[in-house]
Amino acid sequence: MVDLKKFEQKMNTQIHWHIDESSNI
Repeated sequence: MVDLKKFEQKMNTQIHWHIDESSNI
């Protein structure tokens, strides 16, 4: 079974990372 809390946290981290990358450009 997938831990939704961890999965959600991971996805949020990736989204924030993408936003940061876009901001730097």
